[in-house]
Amino acid sequence: MKKNKPGGRKVATPPPRQTSEDSGIELDSHDYFTIIPKVSSYCESESFILSQPNAEQFINHLRRSIVPLRRQIQLLRDQGNVQIRQLKGLSTKVQRFCQDSLISFPKSLAVSGKSPRFHGTLKTSVENLVLYFLHDLLWPLVTSVNLEEDHRVYSTLYNLYRRGAGGDSVGVRSGLQVPLPAALVELAALDQGTTPLDRLTMLHDAIALIHAHIRESLDELEPECPVQYPSQAEEVLLLATLLIKARLRHVGSTILYIETFTFSSQPALMESLRCFTEAVNVLRTINLRSIIKHTSNLNLEDLVRIADKLERRNSDEVELLANPVMRWHYRQVLTRLELCSTEITRNQEEACSRLDEVERGKEKFTGREGRTLVEEGRTLVGEGRTLVCLLHNKLLCHTTNIDNG
Repeated sequence: MKKNKPGGRKVATPPPRQTSEDSGIELDSHDYFTIIPKVSSYCESESFILSQPNAEQFINHLRRSIVPLRRQIQLLRDQGNVQIRQLKGLSTKVQRFCQDSLISFPKSLAVSGKSPRFHGTLKTSVENLVLYFLHDLLWPLVTSVNLEEDHRVYSTLYNLYRRGAGGDSVGVRSGLQVPLPAALVELAALDQGTTPLDRLTMLHDAIALIHAHIRESLDELEPECPVQYPSQAEEVLLLATLLIKARLRHVGSTILYIETFTFSSQPALMESLRCFTEAVNVLRTINLRSIIKHTSNLNLEDLVRIADKLERRNSDEVELLANPVMRWHYRQVLTRLELCSTEITRNQEEACSRLDEVERGKEKFTGREGRTLVEEGRTLVGEGRTLVCLLHNKLLCHTTNIDNG
């Protein structure tokens, strides 16, 4: 889009500013779980590059110039039995190519006068873009080098998960044993990162979400149970509990990928990698035989009893609710179950109303049209009943049978 100057000459309008951690623009939100986007993530880097003048020219040049480097990586893969020292040598070539690509970035007069912060953002974005073009070759190469290490770490995580290891097993104090669902979702998606910086950013965001969950729980519990904020050592233990639940398959390869092919200076993100590495080492030291396997004996009657005690504030009668953290945790569970029950009821009502419409339509239509409408209505009601039965068996109890009809 262009504007007209008073003299009649047209000038290009500047691209819109990014709302990210690196742009200096703060989000108008005070939510615990609002993570400000970082330019080290691939999506932000791509957006930054595309917002610059002559971006299309640079990308086309990058596609042509990267072909020889891709051929070298492909030849290395075809040889087989790649060693870590060969990865280090390849890392030097990739770093040199990133530097050459940054130099070849088309610079207009407006861009050349930007601040050092702008040039740092441009360097990170170009690195992300180059590694994205090489990811389909580099990542299989890294996993082939670290295959045995990945298998050992995954076996450890899987065995700990089967034994029911949690916060108690790794040494997390009771005041910090709160649910961490948002952090778990972010960490479980770590293998989907398309560049080393992208994976490092996702890891950093997962740790940030751990702190968001802790801040939320402290705000809820502070009046009745003041809890000290976790230290760096406890941050490692909390991340270790998430690793058990996430059960990532390429932990060792991800660490090697980030350490070998991250070239820009990212001190805050590298601190998150250090925490991640220490969490893996903590899990390796756990003795599986010392873990007592826990089974979930909580059924519908227990949930009803807990809800009743919470409503009447008679928690001293129930040993399970003596811990304020557990009391807050079960409030969250009961709230989710109530919302789930409301959703099921709404779906059933919609299915029944649809069935009534089908039955009324049956009187109007005959032959194939009538049979199609009736079968459609039966399918809707059947799906609703199956959902009720499934949620009852999985969430509420395992022994009680109900008539889901």
